[in-house]
Amino acid sequence: MKTIKLPNGYEYTGEVKNGKYHGQGSFFFPNGGIYKGKWKKGKYHGKGSLLFPDGKTYVGSFRNGKRNGQGIQLNSDGTKYVGNYKDNRKNGKGKFIFADGSKYIGKFKKNNFFGKGNLTFIDGKRYKGEFKNNKFYSYGKVLFSISNKKLKKINENE
Repeated sequence: MKTIKLPNGYEYTGEVKNGKYHGQGSFFFPNGGIYKGKWKKGKYHGKGSLLFPDGKTYVGSFRNGKRNGQGIQLNSDGTKYVGNYKDNRKNGKGKFIFADGSKYIGKFKKNNFFGKGNLTFIDGKRYKGEFKNNKFYSYGKVLFSISNKKLKKINENE
């Protein structure tokens, strides 16, 4: 275990191999950000967590210094993403929960809803179909939910 303080305010505490961060370690950024987890040849690699200065957190897999594989990101605005990443972007299957509780479950490409997915709003309305760049695309279905309350019969004579 070694602690390395860099002149620009960065600090690393952890294992080192051949002069590079390698193995388990923690990296502290001068702006308050922190990375804790596995390193390989000086880059985030394996399981780890990132705490950003704005309060956003990411816990999951890294490869070659980027978020790659499965991860969970909690944002300071109350949104949450659980799913796959590729090169620091949401990519593949995932679930995005909006701050109001609405949610999208489906495919992502370069951080956008892309391909087949389901968007469910808090009022129960749902869109099931294709998405492209976060927008409804091509054909899809809009579904409405009806609560379990009994419906009163409407009589025109009353």
